Amino acid sequence: MSLMPLEVILHVGLHKTATSTLQYHLSMLSKLLYDVGICFPAELGENHSVPLCVLADYKSDAYARKFEIRNIDSYNENTRFLLAESVDDNVKTLILSGESLSLLDASALERLKLILLEIFPSRFLIFKIMVYVREPLSFLVSLAQQHIKSSGELALPNDLHNLFSNRIQKFIDVFGSDSVCVYKFEEAVKQEGNILEHFLTYVGAEGIHTAVRMNSRNVSLSQLAADLFLELKKVKGKEFNRNRYKCLLEVKGERFDLDVSVKQRYIESFEQEVAWLKEKFDINYDKPVILSNNVSLRAETLEEEQIVSLKNVESKLKKDEWEIILSYLERNYKGLSLQQKRFFNIKRMF
Repeated sequence: MSLMPLEVILHVGLHKTATSTLQYHLSMLSKLLYDVGICFPAELGENHSVPLCVLADYKSDAYARKFEIRNIDSYNENTRFLLAESVDDNVKTLILSGESLSLLDASALERLKLILLEIFPSRFLIFKIMVYVREPLSFLVSLAQQHIKSSGELALPNDLHNLFSNRIQKFIDVFGSDSVCVYKFEEAVKQEGNILEHFLTYVGAEGIHTAVRMNSRNVSLSQLAADLFLELKKVKGKEFNRNRYKCLLEVKGERFDLDVSVKQRYIESFEQEVAWLKEKFDINYDKPVILSNNVSLRAETLEEEQIVSLKNVESKLKKDEWEIILSYLERNYKGLSLQQKRFFNIKRMF
């Protein structure tokens, strides 16, 4: 008697390709997906990185400390149970999503593959690996935004020499080249309107997303907001409160970008990665986009929408934090009109 096939889609990021947004909406749509034979096990959470990485015994102790997992064996037993329970005869496709899966080494991926085979002994597993990649400099800008929002610091990697090959080749080695599908993030969004629609089309559930409004989980920074995050970190130090400072995401203005000189330093470091990606998957990032907002130059004044959005966050900050922002505006925006100064009630600027 032949086993019933089960397609197992491992969505492994990569990082900064709207993965958390995609996971959130897949979780929201899990019941509708089940109705068409697709399982997204929301019982494991929106992001499956931690349970799957721990299951594969990849840096389990580190994950246990960070996520307060008291008993790894019990945790893994529960993961196995939830996976087994989530798949019944109605399910034809299982979606497991976690960008940290791209950090697993080949041996951990082999273990994960064998464990999944053990969990579903009555099914014939067909593995598909789904990967989104992003233009390197665009990835760098997005990564910089993430660090600024979370820590108030502009923390950048030393280089981008392992951006693609180190994350993807091991999946080819473990699951075979025919099982690995790599998509250009920019084209996926452009072709389908958003990343969710592209993903659902891939898994054969196109159109389902209309039941849930598409919302991004990671809001882009304006240049002014980024400057204020950095200023608050500089002044407040260890008292930097990223949860309270989330209100700065409301501050309007030109989109955050890295200076051209910063971008140019990275181009040589990812040339070989770009060549590898083109050779393996015919994805071309040969001409990196180095255009910038010219970050080194700041306007002397603020647009009205920036002023209104700034005033709106005042009540969400402590008095001393708002004073830090006013002091920053005083030093960096010499062209503020008298009316604008009065709007902010910056008497010392008169």
